[in-house]
Amino acid sequence: MAAEDVSYSSTIAPQAIRGSVLISTAVGINGLIGFAANIVFNRHLGPLLIGEYAFALAISDLLGLLISIGLDIYLVQAENCSRELFHSALTLGSLLGLAFIALSAAIGGFFWFHGEHILAGLIVGLGVQRLVLINTASYFALLRRDLRFQALSFIQILTGILEHGIAVSIALLGGGVWSLFTRDMLDAILNLAFAIWVTRVRFAFAWRISEIRRMVRFGGAILVSQSGELAVHHIDSALLGIVSGRQELAFYDEAFKIGDISRRVASPALQQVALPTYSQLRHEPDSQQLAFGRVQAIGGILLVPFALTLFLYPFPVIVTLFGPNWAGAAPILRIFAGYILLQPALDHVVQLLLSQGKAVSVARAKVAQLLFFLPLLFILLPHFQGVGAAAAVVGALLASLLYALWEARSYTGSFIHWVHRSAAAAAVFLLFAAIATLLTTGHSIILTISVLLALYGSVVITAVFIFPAGRQLIIRVVLPHR
Repeated sequence: MAAEDVSYSSTIAPQAIRGSVLISTAVGINGLIGFAANIVFNRHLGPLLIGEYAFALAISDLLGLLISIGLDIYLVQAENCSRELFHSALTLGSLLGLAFIALSAAIGGFFWFHGEHILAGLIVGLGVQRLVLINTASYFALLRRDLRFQALSFIQILTGILEHGIAVSIALLGGGVWSLFTRDMLDAILNLAFAIWVTRVRFAFAWRISEIRRMVRFGGAILVSQSGELAVHHIDSALLGIVSGRQELAFYDEAFKIGDISRRVASPALQQVALPTYSQLRHEPDSQQLAFGRVQAIGGILLVPFALTLFLYPFPVIVTLFGPNWAGAAPILRIFAGYILLQPALDHVVQLLLSQGKAVSVARAKVAQLLFFLPLLFILLPHFQGVGAAAAVVGALLASLLYALWEARSYTGSFIHWVHRSAAAAAVFLLFAAIATLLTTGHSIILTISVLLALYGSVVITAVFIFPAGRQLIIRVVLPHR
C-alpha cells in the first residue's frame, strides 16, 4: 500500500506543477489581453459609462453571493463524480440560476421604475449570465478532476481572444456600455460551449435527492466562508456607487482591477500546487514550514516591485494607461498597492489551513475580515469616498491575514524566515527608486520604471544564482528530468 501511495504521489505532483504552470500561463495571457482591451474601453467609453456598468456589476455580484454554494468545489472533491451526480449538480445550479434571474428582475424593475432603464437592463442581463456561469463552473470541475489543465488553458485563452475582440469592436462601433456586457456574456457562453465540446458530456438534468441534500449542506459552509468576500469589491462598490456616484465608482473599480492582478495571477499556482503539496507534507512539519516560508518569501520578493511602483507613481501610471480624465483613480490606486501584497499572502495561508482540514479557521478569518470591514467602510467612505473604501478593504484584509496567521501558527513556523526577506526587498527597491528617479529626471515615467525594474531585477537574478537553493530551483524547473 505504501508503495502505491508513493507512486501515486510521484505521479500527481508533476501533473499538479505542470497544471499550475499551464493555468498560470493562461491567466497571464488572458490578463494581458483583458488589460489591453480595458485600456481601449477606458479611453473610448470614459468614466461615466464605465461607472454605469461597474455599478450594475457590483449589484449583481453582491446578489450572486446568495447562490454561490460551491457546486464546482463539491464536484471536484467528491470521491466519485458519477454522471447522475453531475447532472444533479446541473439541475440544482440551473434552479439557483433561475431564482437569481427572478431576483435580478425584481431589482432591475426597481431601477426601471426610477428611470434607470439601462441599469435595469444590465442587471437583468447579468442575471442571465450568472445562470450560464453556474453550469460552466460545473463542466470546468470535470476537467479539473481529470487534471486536464491543457484543455482548460486552451478554452480560457480562446475564449479570452474571442470575447475581447468582439467586445472591443462593438465599443469602437459605438456600442457603449453594452460592449462590456457583451464581453462578460460571451465569456460565460463560450466557456460553457467549449467545455461541453471537450468533455463530451451531454447537458442533462437529474434529481438525486441524497446528493442534492449533501450539496446544499456543503454549500452552507461555503456561504459562511465567503462572508469575507463581501468585504472585497462587493458592498464597497455598491455603496460607493450610491453615495459618491458612478464616476467615482469607475475610478475605484479601475484602481481595484490593477491591484487585483496579483491575486488573479497567484491564485492558480496556490490552488493547484500549494494545497496538494502542504497536504502531502502534513506529517512532516519541518518540511512543511520550510516550504511555506520559501513560497511566502518568493511571493513577497516578486510582488514588492509591483506594489511599490503603484504606491510611488500612481498618477503617471494611471494617466499613461487610461488618459488624463482618469487621474481621479490615482489616490485610490495608491491605497490598493497594499492589496497587492496582502491578498496573495492571505490566499496562501488559507491554502495551508485547508490542507490541514482547518476549514473552520478559514471561515473565522473571513468573518473577521467582514467584521473589521463594515465599521471601517461606514466611517471612511462618507468622508474620503473611493480612497476611504479602498482603505477599508485593505485594513480588513490585514486584520484577516493576521488572524489567519494566528490560526496557522503551528504550521507556518517563525515569521522572521520570510518577513525579513520581503522587508529587505522593499528597502532595496526604494533605494533603486531614488536612483532611477535621479537618473531619469525630466524623462517619461515609462523610462523611470524600466530603469527601476532593471536594477531590482538584476539584484534578484544575481541573488538567485549566488545561493545554492536558488541554483537548485532553476535546475529543477528548467531541467526537471535531472
